Amino acid sequence: MSAATITLLFLLFAVVMFVFEKIPLGVTSMIVCIGLVVTGVLDVKTAFAGFIDSNVILFVAMFIVGELLTYVWSREGMHDALWLAYIATFIKQWGLTSATGFMWALVPEVIAYGELKSGKRNAAIINAIMGLFFKIGFTIGGAIPLWLLAVYGFNESGAVQSASAIDGIIMTAVWIPIALAAISMVIMQVYPISDKHVTDINRQLDEIRV
Repeated sequence: MSAATITLLFLLFAVVMFVFEKIPLGVTSMIVCIGLVVTGVLDVKTAFAGFIDSNVILFVAMFIVGELLTYVWSREGMHDALWLAYIATFIKQWGLTSATGFMWALVPEVIAYGELKSGKRNAAIINAIMGLFFKIGFTIGGAIPLWLLAVYGFNESGAVQSASAIDGIIMTAVWIPIALAAISMVIMQVYPISDKHVTDINRQLDEIRV
């Protein structure tokens, strides 16, 4: 299939999704971007040219796509399609793990920027704060789903759950993670330090140290 045909198919998909809004518009955009990269029509840099760090955006978008596939698998009549569950889990875990690694890679950029502005290299303090907020995030992230499941009437001892409890499971396992991932993509889009800025910052720091 030619690149032009693939592009037209993705364009048709985007138009339909934008018109009916069955999924959030941002998610539609990410699916198109990832699709054009996977099919070889565009490289990552070109596809995500509007974002600051295309690597992080790509992997977060992969996580969102994996969550959407998980939702498809959760629908009535799809539970026997274990292959879909495996694919969904693989895609979202690949995206989440990779995005987390790239976010840690941004820490030295922040340290260098702080050193340039303040004259102090607070690497230890910044890493300690990062570790603290990771622990806080893990704690809150473990508690909130349990609270929501209780609100939706989840019965931990029941083999069959009510429709409300099923909705709560889908909300905590699919839609809330997608919403948080979308928020992180917006944050990364406004992240002010680009690769060019990092090069300039390191050059200025080298001049100051000399």
